[in-house]
Amino acid sequence: MTAPILISVGEASGDRQAVALIQALGPNQPCLGKVGPCLEAAGVEVVCRAEGAFGFSNLIGTYRTLRKQRDLLVERALQRGVRTAILVDYSGFHLPLGKALRRHGIRVIGFIPPKLWAWGGWRLASARKAYDELFVILPFEADWWLQRGLNCHYVGNPIAQDCQPVDSEVDGPVALLPGSRPAELGYVGPLLRSCAQRMIERHPEVTFRVPVAPTLDRHQAEACFDDLPIEWVDRVQTAVAGARVALVCNGTATLETALIGTPQVVVFRAPPLTWMIGRSLVRLRQTAPPNLVLAPGPWPEMFQSAAQPEAIVDAALRLATHEHPERQVQLEASQRLRQAMAGGVGLDAVVQSVLS
Repeated sequence: MTAPILISVGEASGDRQAVALIQALGPNQPCLGKVGPCLEAAGVEVVCRAEGAFGFSNLIGTYRTLRKQRDLLVERALQRGVRTAILVDYSGFHLPLGKALRRHGIRVIGFIPPKLWAWGGWRLASARKAYDELFVILPFEADWWLQRGLNCHYVGNPIAQDCQPVDSEVDGPVALLPGSRPAELGYVGPLLRSCAQRMIERHPEVTFRVPVAPTLDRHQAEACFDDLPIEWVDRVQTAVAGARVALVCNGTATLETALIGTPQVVVFRAPPLTWMIGRSLVRLRQTAPPNLVLAPGPWPEMFQSAAQPEAIVDAALRLATHEHPERQVQLEASQRLRQAMAGGVGLDAVVQSVLS
């Protein structure tokens, strides 16, 4: 009998990105673990569910639950004879889990490992104990990990493969992307609603597209954008393809938007304490993934106190104007981004490592 593989994800983006890997392992490979709706739909047995914890206050508040989940995953892995585990991002949960699994002789592969190059470099010692091998999806990450003594490969990027370019239409809708976590919807959603209202005041004909991640409550999302002319969709790609401009919560969606080629303004707001702690840890001038890949990139980032509706709308309307220099710079940068993210060892290399 084929030994099952343990897989664990922490939030919606990891849940989506791990599906291609699970499918590449083949229909006869049993998998179980901590998963979201996408992996569950792909046939992974649910041991516990990805809750999409967000922010330091939430992490502290759910510590006992996370500890119980970690212990349960180790227990179930031993019961089922797991020999290999795949951990996707989520450093606060996966570094201790990886160390615990390896103590029991289980090989641990980090697929899209935690972004310690952005913050948490002090956790490198833990990372060395948590992983046997790493596969990353941003091209500059592999060198960073290799220089620090971990076996790491650039696998290519499933998002880049999935996000084909679509012409941005200056008379198309505006895409509003409030994030995939409930706390992001709570803080970024009202900001985007205020931006949308100001856009309507200046351009009454404008309409909007909003994707609802499977980790969000649809009714809460609709309540956040109540009374706006919105087309609701299920995927980020559907929301931004053909849009005149996008207002995007910082995260994976910014990479999807840039690869598709829709001009965007990257925004973010968080609870003050979370923001203060996060800023003390992050040592980067830019944090949106497409900006990091091009280093620097042209996508404006407006966060926390700088994320004011009038300033965001002004930037968005410039980007939505045909032949505006800022729009052209972003369109050209999207082409360079697709070139920069080409190549990699491919999912087949990850599959070979997992099954070896």
